[in-house]
Amino acid sequence: QQHRDELGTFLADGDRGGQILKLLQKVGEQLEAQRGEIAAELEGLRRHVEHVKAVVRSQQEAAKSGGVIENVALPTVVDDALRLVQDSLDKHRIEVVREEVATGEVPVDRHRLLQIVVNLVGNAAQALRDHDGPRRITVVVGDVDGAPQITVRDTGPGVLKEIGDRVFRYGFTTKKDGHGFGLHASALLARELGGQLRLEPPVQGEGATFVLRLPARMAEAS
Repeated sequence: QQHRDELGTFLADGDRGGQILKLLQKVGEQLEAQRGEIAAELEGLRRHVEHVKAVVRSQQEAAKSGGVIENVALPTVVDDALRLVQDSLDKHRIEVVREEVATGEVPVDRHRLLQIVVNLVGNAAQALRDHDGPRRITVVVGDVDGAPQITVRDTGPGVLKEIGDRVFRYGFTTKKDGHGFGLHASALLARELGGQLRLEPPVQGEGATFVLRLPARMAEAS
C-alpha cells in the first residue's frame, strides 16, 4: 500500500522485488495445489454418488428377481456383491483379488446367490478390519468336477479347528459385535439353491476359506 504509486520502481529493487516475486510464486503454487485438491474431492464425490446409485440399482434388481430362476454369469454376481460392500472394503483398506475361469451361464435364483456372496465377502471383511497383517480377500469363480463354485478366501486370523462347522449355526459368532446370522442364512440359502456352503478345514493363522458349490446339474443345463 505504501509503494502503490511507485510499484514498478519498488519491484525493480533487487532485494525487495525478489522477495515479493518469490512470495507471489508461493501463493500461486498454493492456489494451484488447492485447485487440484478441490478437483480431486469433487471427483471423489462424483464417484461416490455413482457408487450409491449403482448399489441402489443392484438392490432393486435383486429384489425384483427374487424367486426367479434365470441364466446368470457368476462373475456378474460377484461384481454386484463387491459393489454392495465396497465402502467397507475401502474404509478398512482391504484388497480384493479375483480369479475367474469361464463357467458359462448358470440357471439360478440370482437374488439368493447374491445374498450368499455378499454375506461371505462381508464376513471376510469383518475378519480383516482389525487385522495387523495383509488385508486381502480372494474370490475364485470356476468349475470343479463339472460343478460351478465360488470360493471366498481371506488373510485374516482364521477359524479355530475346534469351532469348525459351528460357524454355520444360528446365532454363533466369534466377533464382539457379530450377530451370528450371516453364515447361517447363507448355508440355508445354499441348500435352497440345491448347493452346499462349506468351510475348508481350518488352519489357524492362515485365514478362512468358504466354498459355495452349486449342483452339477446346473452347470450341465447351461
